[in-house]
Amino acid sequence: MQKTAFDNPWKTIIETYFKDFMDFFFNDIAKAIDWNVPHIFLDKELEKVMRDADSGNRYVDKLVKTQLKTGQETVLYIHIEVQSQYDADFSRRMFIYHYRLFDRYQLPVVSLALLGDDDPKWKPSHYQYENFGCKLCFDFPSIKLLDYQQQDLQQKTNPFAIITRTHLSALETRQKPQKRLEVKLTLTKALYQAGYEKQDILNLFHFIDWMLNLPKTVEQQFALELNQYEEQQKMRYITSIEQKGIEKGLRQGLEQGLEQELKTSRKYILDVLILRFQQIPEDIENNLQQIDDLSVLSLLHKEAITVESIPLFVKVLSDSCEALSLH
Repeated sequence: MQKTAFDNPWKTIIETYFKDFMDFFFNDIAKAIDWNVPHIFLDKELEKVMRDADSGNRYVDKLVKTQLKTGQETVLYIHIEVQSQYDADFSRRMFIYHYRLFDRYQLPVVSLALLGDDDPKWKPSHYQYENFGCKLCFDFPSIKLLDYQQQDLQQKTNPFAIITRTHLSALETRQKPQKRLEVKLTLTKALYQAGYEKQDILNLFHFIDWMLNLPKTVEQQFALELNQYEEQQKMRYITSIEQKGIEKGLRQGLEQGLEQELKTSRKYILDVLILRFQQIPEDIENNLQQIDDLSVLSLLHKEAITVESIPLFVKVLSDSCEALSLH
């Protein structure tokens, strides 16, 4: 499993629903945070802090600056790692991130791990070493998604209940497209049944769609059945967005195809002129770049083959550009 296949959508959804994330997975910390004070994501700053760290491949996910509910202004930095595959070096990496962040800010840092792999026995939450009486022990809260039961999650309203269901379903339905189709439809319908607002439905569906990707033929079946369901519910949220995306994709495809044809036509004209006259003025290429009409370029290509001299071709090209600008 590629790490980015699962971890990237988690990064996005955590940032969108950070309070819900903390409430669902780390409720004791969530209760201590003053949510009236805006929290700040420091991902860019985190990259700078870790840039020179020497611990192999790094997949730093989220760093959030929060404020605690105390009589004083107490800042708590929350560092979150999403890990969707086994990593023998994970605990050491968590420790390295933690001490570098503490060294940078000189303020309390909490490092949290969210484990989305498929090995029920792998539950890192501790790093330790000892040499000649010098001992270090580092413990960090660790959540294992496999510990959650699909049936229990169905009864919860927090968005991360359905997000966790989606992740577990992605693990369970690998190489099972028809089963994944059924699960994807069930989870998508659950968004409407839970009574989420339209934007929340779209946000959560984006996560579902990313995690539960389907082969094209099966995806068409999903789109058809979802369209029917939305019509029944009189809430065309997702399919309307998808349709716009399809139309945009078609437009982009046509535009890219046209641009390639224009580029090829201009090249043919220049090749002919160089073959016949060896050297050509730079203005010719610049003027050709201004012409976006394939029929005009076709005429200019014929002219390049038959014209008696470069000055005569320049005159024809100039007249063509002028005619297009007047048109």
